[in-house]
Amino acid sequence: MPTLHVDFSKMNRRVRVEKKGRVPDGQGGFTDGWVTHCTLWTWPISRYAREIYKNRKMDEKIDMEFRVRYRDDITSDMRLYYLDAKRYMHIDSIVDTLETKRRMEILCYWE
Repeated sequence: MPTLHVDFSKMNRRVRVEKKGRVPDGQGGFTDGWVTHCTLWTWPISRYAREIYKNRKMDEKIDMEFRVRYRDDITSDMRLYYLDAKRYMHIDSIVDTLETKRRMEILCYWE
């Protein structure tokens, strides 16, 4: 059984959550792009890395877990920008593992 204690002090890294939306194009119009939804404190955990042979070359796929305070406005069609690594992460799933609505895990990957 998982512990119900949530150690928020380990959430000491930042991620920016982005969603698809309309972005000003600089000429008075708009274009489709990514806009900032929110910025969160997180506890990043590297799960594993695996090499995938694709199109005659080796690609590396890295899976990460980001533990954040619970929010109900983040969905899997958004993406994360991990500020420390300066890389975009694709959201695979979002899980409230303790089912207490205090903390959730955002499972991500980059390619």
